Amino acid sequence: MIGLRRDVPARTLHWQLPDEPLGLENFRFGEGLVSAVCLRRSTEPDGTVLRVETDVPLVLRTTVAGPAPREAAFDVAPGAREIRL
Repeated sequence: MIGLRRDVPARTLHWQLPDEPLGLENFRFGEGLVSAVCLRRSTEPDGTVLRVETDVPLVLRTTVAGPAPREAAFDVAPGAREIRL
């Protein structure tokens, strides 16, 4: 399970991060496309690395499960970005 859920009216992409590195390329998001890939997954702070590329602005809300679940939100502008959690 990839764990991506889109809320286009709110310009928000929710991602419950999987236990292993994976993602989705060219995911339709309203009038745009989003690629969201988990490059490395860890329950340690800053151990999870995401690559997000979009052609529309959006808010990425992430949840990293584990002994102490972590949630975060990021404003993502069009272009490519690496995010560490």
